[in-house]
Amino acid sequence: MNFIQRFCYLFNRSTSKFDFTSLPLGEEFVEQNLPTKIRENFQAYKVIDKNLRDKSESQGNTSYVLSEFGSAIAQCASDLHNKVWLIGYIDNPSNYDANGQLKKREKPLSKSSELTNIVKGFKLLHPEYQLENIRAAYAVKFSKELFPGDIEKQSEYIHYLWWYRRTLEKKVDDYTRNQMVHFHLLSESDKAKDRDQLAFYVEV
Repeated sequence: MNFIQRFCYLFNRSTSKFDFTSLPLGEEFVEQNLPTKIRENFQAYKVIDKNLRDKSESQGNTSYVLSEFGSAIAQCASDLHNKVWLIGYIDNPSNYDANGQLKKREKPLSKSSELTNIVKGFKLLHPEYQLENIRAAYAVKFSKELFPGDIEKQSEYIHYLWWYRRTLEKKVDDYTRNQMVHFHLLSESDKAKDRDQLAFYVEV
């Protein structure tokens, strides 16, 4: 994807129907858009990320993955869901119906036509969505190791790895599409969501 194509992609997204052919997917996006230092480190992240997905699929759950990859990752994954996403969802008035009941947030499962509600604690999530948080926890770990003490660089890296994971799985709705821009183009509130994740990974 050359400069003109990237420019058109970033600034010509007004159509309501999303065309995946215009989206830089997976490694292609990373290879062509990330700074050299991040791009080199990404190869190590990619190996771990694939390992997480493969082991979770072969076991049919995430318990083995959580036990093998350590308590810091397990706690971070739980906190990213419970203390970041879930609390944010509960605190948003638009997520309640006319009777004051919290609405479900149903998301598709990759290997069936079923939907699963993710408005619940981490331990009660479907394994597929537990895994999403585990993979996000690894992104936090890698960002802190790559840019120690530099919150903005760490947050930028977290954002790009999120972008990679979503495009790799083609999990892109209208909200997600609007976040698929370079980090400096995000709103301050969206940048804050990436920064907030950093507090939840602590080596033990």
